[in-house]
Amino acid sequence: MAATSLPYRISLDGRAVPLLERAADRVDRLYAAAGRPGGGDAGEVLGILARDLDVSGAVDLAVTRGGAPARVLASVLGLV
Repeated sequence: MAATSLPYRISLDGRAVPLLERAADRVDRLYAAAGRPGGGDAGEVLGILARDLDVSGAVDLAVTRGGAPARVLASVLGLV
């Protein structure tokens, strides 16, 4: 998750620790969102993910929507 918080064309050069801490928080928020009911269709979340590997945008939307979109995204990212 840490590496996915930046566009894939950018180097991590010395920013690893803060990125890992933020990534752990994002994973926790995604898991919490996945535990909520509802959320609707996961199609929009997956569409964001498909556009230029926008993992950060997909996680943001999945956390906002919760439910099924968050569960599907966690599965696609290999987090479950």
